[in-house]
Amino acid sequence: MVNPGESLKVLRLALVSPGDVVKERDLADKVVEDLNRGIVKHHGYRLEIWRWETDARPGMHLQGPQGHIDEQMKLENAAIVVGMFWKRFGTPTLGAGSGTEHELRRAWALWEKNHTPEVIVYFCARSYNPKSLEELDQHKKVMEFREDMPKEQFWWPYKTPANFEQLFRRHLTDWFLAKFASPGKPADPPPPGPDPAPGSPPPVRFNLPRVTAHFSGRGSELADLQRALEAGGKAVITQTISGLGGVGKSQLAARFMHEHLEEYKVVAWIRSELSPVTDLAELGKELGLQPEGADPLPPEELAAKAKRFLEQTPRRWLVVFDNVADPKLFAEWAPATGSGKVLATSQRQDLDAFGPVLGIKVFGPETGANYLIETAGRPSEYHDALNLSKALGGLPLALSHAAAYCRQGGSTFAGYLELLEGLPAGELFDSNPEAFYEHTVASTWRASIDKACEQAPLAAQVLEMAAHLAPDKIDRSLFEVLIDGPTPGERKLLTDAINALARFSLVVVDYDSISVHRLLQKVVRDSAPDNAGALNALRSVAAAFPASEQELALPAVWGRCQQLSPHVFALQRSEERLTGEGQALVNLCNHACDYFYYAGDSKRAFEIGLHATEIGERILGPDHPDTIRARNNLAGSYQSAGRTTEAIPIQEQVVADRERILGPNHPDTIGARNNLASSYWSAGRTAEAIPIEEQVVADRERILGPDHPDTITARANLAGYYQSAGRTAEAIPIQQKVVADSERILGPDHPDTILARHNLAISYHSAGRTTEAIPIQEQVVADWKRILGPDHPNTILARNNLASSYQLAGRTTEAIPIQKKVVADRERILGPAHPGTIMARNNLAYSYQSAGRTTEAIPIQEQVVADCERILGPDHPKTITARDNLEWMRRSS
Repeated sequence: MVNPGESLKVLRLALVSPGDVVKERDLADKVVEDLNRGIVKHHGYRLEIWRWETDARPGMHLQGPQGHIDEQMKLENAAIVVGMFWKRFGTPTLGAGSGTEHELRRAWALWEKNHTPEVIVYFCARSYNPKSLEELDQHKKVMEFREDMPKEQFWWPYKTPANFEQLFRRHLTDWFLAKFASPGKPADPPPPGPDPAPGSPPPVRFNLPRVTAHFSGRGSELADLQRALEAGGKAVITQTISGLGGVGKSQLAARFMHEHLEEYKVVAWIRSELSPVTDLAELGKELGLQPEGADPLPPEELAAKAKRFLEQTPRRWLVVFDNVADPKLFAEWAPATGSGKVLATSQRQDLDAFGPVLGIKVFGPETGANYLIETAGRPSEYHDALNLSKALGGLPLALSHAAAYCRQGGSTFAGYLELLEGLPAGELFDSNPEAFYEHTVASTWRASIDKACEQAPLAAQVLEMAAHLAPDKIDRSLFEVLIDGPTPGERKLLTDAINALARFSLVVVDYDSISVHRLLQKVVRDSAPDNAGALNALRSVAAAFPASEQELALPAVWGRCQQLSPHVFALQRSEERLTGEGQALVNLCNHACDYFYYAGDSKRAFEIGLHATEIGERILGPDHPDTIRARNNLAGSYQSAGRTTEAIPIQEQVVADRERILGPNHPDTIGARNNLASSYWSAGRTAEAIPIEEQVVADRERILGPDHPDTITARANLAGYYQSAGRTAEAIPIQQKVVADSERILGPDHPDTILARHNLAISYHSAGRTTEAIPIQEQVVADWKRILGPDHPNTILARNNLASSYQLAGRTTEAIPIQKKVVADRERILGPAHPGTIMARNNLAYSYQSAGRTTEAIPIQEQVVADCERILGPDHPKTITARDNLEWMRRSS
């Protein structure tokens, strides 16, 4: 309600929603409160939220409770109606599927007749797991209602409450300013104030910029700016807006200026990229400081008079110095006292000596996506808008170009993304008057790049190298490839370069790393004079990435690999600039593939293995050892992902190629046969795997020796194949020796040692020796969780096998919760069709049956059989076992 004494016009906001969007309703209250304290109050209004839960009183009505609410709600008196949905639709009324639907349809009917109230509806796109059929039905009704809505005008998707707040703040601000605060609109005059005294000079409005029609996503920054400049008194308040070129600093300042125009007698926009003198001199003319009839004053003298005028006049003034490039010139020409406020925008980060700095960042992915669909008028393309927003790094200038391009030319967001990936920056980002910006993306940054390079000669090399790496958190140590040794003088050269780039907002420095905007990277790559940046990036990452397969198998190096692997993917993008370095690039990709394989990330292993194979075959040729190694890694990633039928033909070719090129006794040839035997075993072809692995053991003992880790691994594999073939009595003594050898040679915490204990426990389980298996398995679970983490495939496998031993030991009530968690984890990490996931469901169904829960077991097992027949084939041993289990369950029911 309006507070006593306030002469504010009330605008009613009707908020309608089911009861599951509590956070969003609280955030709507917060946004309205913020706007009421700021621009809404400034223009003489107050927003008042009305909702039936708090503002309607119970009573009887012929149309039921909803009819009584309609009488009290009076949507025809609302200025705007806001709806919100997530997974609930609401309780049916006499005439609609829910009260919320009824109220929104009433509001639409009013809008179509009178173009008031404004109607906007938000749908939460956050995923969730329905817990009942009723929940599923409710969400289905929400989706059907959304599809029935007039999409082009009324509804917007969001993912999180924070995303909703950004979206709602922007929409509400833009709606209010368009409807109730448009300059010169007769029906909505500015807030009342005293009439100017007779004979007082008219207001001065100098060089005011246009404000883009689609200013959005900056509601919180606008509020921050307003709070920072609210202080009273006679002293000049100086505020700086700083950030990367194209991030929207000037538009934010322009929006603030236009919203507060009536508060100042003198408002001026001074272009300061080169020097503020020219515009200050022109302002002097506007202020009447050029004597009539006299010779024109020199620009510097007239500019100085304008500065003195501002410092001495009692009239309130606001002066924006836009795009300040030189702090010394700014200090010289900005008023230092007076009855006004100075607002500066700059790409520089070192203007804090003049006052507080408001750092403006790029839009988040969802804010950028909402900006795109709102500005281009394409609300049905949210997913593609999100992808494009990410590709453009949330840069408002680039988003503005993309939205205008898609709006004018009718291009889809997906089509624009193809242009972005295929065209040079200079060709794509041509000037676009609809975006209301004077510069292209590239030219916006060029002056800052030139200035940084003037201050630090190494800055250009740092930026060109960074352009070929992943954009976020690039370790500063990678740039040491650019200096001649770690001497203090050389280190200072590198530090000066990074600081210069940061000073002009071209990079963001975070202690021991830097980040670069991905679009700036594209501009730098496309305009680079040579390939030095790409070559330096490859040389640095390759030197930092662990290269030994034995080392990459150790979790101790995985943290470093995780930091470097995004740069490996980024370097693949620069392949054409790495002429003559194909072998180094393939080697680096092979190392990264090994890391992903051992870390249990089969998806990333496949991605990089495939690319390494393609590069190797194209540049090095199909018979090059590094190309063959890439194919071998690709096959390993197929097998790890459960795609054994695709792995086997590749591995058979790798064996043939290595025998032909390297010879049958080369360690890499023997390793290829070892991998092929593993895939045969995974495919259920154990009879073919065993003789190959027996030969591998013999060859490795002869060539490498009995204590070599590769020899021990081969014996462990052979024992596993014996166990699968029912030869458990032969497997156990081999595995016992493998455990002893691994502990002696590798140590008790080495992954291969833990795996050896895990395999021994499996054989104990198969031999019915569960009392010996269980304590080993419990320790293996604890060790894997400690060393690899809870989500590594080995950890999940160990939990799965422990649950099987619990079940065999009659501890079914302990087995079932573990197995349910294993199923969920494997579905999440490996996917529902992975053989490991299917076998986990098979084990869970077996435990349900053993616990007497046959009605729960049978449908799970039916799905297991269908999946096994489809993925593994009808004759695979696991498929046969699954069918046998299903028949047993059906007979027991």
